Amino acid sequence: MSLTRRRFMQGLTGGLSSVLLAPLVEGAIAEACDDVVPPRRVLFIIEGCGMNYERFTPIGVPAAGDGERVDAQEFALSPMMQSLERHRDRLLLIDGLSNDQGLAGSGHSTGYAALSCVPNYPPSEVGNPGAETLDQYLARTMGSCAIYPHLTVGVGKTTASRIANITANSNARPVPFFCRPRDAYGHIFGPAFADQGADAGSRAALFDLLRGDIATIKARLAGSERVKIDEILAQVEEIERREALTRARGEFLRSCSPNPEMFSDFSLEDRLDGHFAVVASALICGLTRVATISSSCGYNFFDVPFTRLGLESTKHQMGHGYHGSLDALDAIHDFHADHIARLCDQLSMIPEGDGSMLDHTLIIWTNENGEQHHANYQRWPVAMIGGRSLGLTTGRYLRFPLKGRPGARSLADLWSTVCHLMNAPRDDFGAGGREEISGPINALADA
Repeated sequence: MSLTRRRFMQGLTGGLSSVLLAPLVEGAIAEACDDVVPPRRVLFIIEGCGMNYERFTPIGVPAAGDGERVDAQEFALSPMMQSLERHRDRLLLIDGLSNDQGLAGSGHSTGYAALSCVPNYPPSEVGNPGAETLDQYLARTMGSCAIYPHLTVGVGKTTASRIANITANSNARPVPFFCRPRDAYGHIFGPAFADQGADAGSRAALFDLLRGDIATIKARLAGSERVKIDEILAQVEEIERREALTRARGEFLRSCSPNPEMFSDFSLEDRLDGHFAVVASALICGLTRVATISSSCGYNFFDVPFTRLGLESTKHQMGHGYHGSLDALDAIHDFHADHIARLCDQLSMIPEGDGSMLDHTLIIWTNENGEQHHANYQRWPVAMIGGRSLGLTTGRYLRFPLKGRPGARSLADLWSTVCHLMNAPRDDFGAGGREEISGPINALADA
């Protein structure tokens, strides 16, 4: 089921006035939290199976040697992101970043290392997180003022309701994401629709029961086990707090939430339609400032079909040159680009501060396996959209010299730059990894 722009707008807002009020509501929350106004937001859209660097390169960009830096402003977007052409002046395309973390395996995935820039543990494509990922670092810093510090959703080769594969918290523990849009919707918007009577009372009784059970168990334990129980209790109380805050804003959120009737699990594309709708609403309604959409990432989940696009096989087979090969992969990438473009349409319509909500939102679109299907991790392509009021210089394609040449930079340096743009400065992101760390890339921001 394809979502037209009009249907998306209707399902998203329930009325334009609610969307236009969103920055005012969010601004009031920011002031109460002694936070920056307007607030900053970041959305990560991460694909699996690589993103071919030659197809990523815009049309009209001159060829250059491995040791040369390219900074182009006159170009047309390639077919893999043609849907973003109307937002070309808000795009910053970056190529040439290295992120080789020495992972053992078949070269199909870097897993958590894409957003942590640190080797997985053990160092393989199926290893556990080696460090906190960028999205979770931002969630516990600039995202902590929101009711939900982060929202993580995604799709993959699985029938499970939740899986984890690319994002990890400060304790290097995997953070699972919602595979079904209805589940994500219920998690973040559900409390706003709970009646103040029976439903709210039953939820309060449930939390009381949980606290009682936890206290009973804790009394039987000692030492480190009691600490673990205290952590569980803190999580329960945090869930209760978030639900209460969501209910308190119920009237506004009910008018601002997406229409769950439009969600479908029939195809992978349908699920991504729903995830983009839920994430857009959560950002616009002020429920979160950090979100991650994982699209078939991770070694165990990347081999997926896009049947609604009319493609015959899976991304894995296409990556090996079968069933349309790179042309078919271009269609899949542009499917994501179309969703990003429609989100940009929505955000650019909403006034905020000295510009629009898009100017205060940074959208990062990349993949978790480097510059091609079996990558060398030397030319990691990243597209950044929006963020003008954050200091990002857009309307450019920037390719850095390859690793080992003067002026080369790493993916970790880009993630440090993002930390600064998000007002959560950090100069050593990825310091536990295998790449040389040089800190933020000043060339990406306004002087």
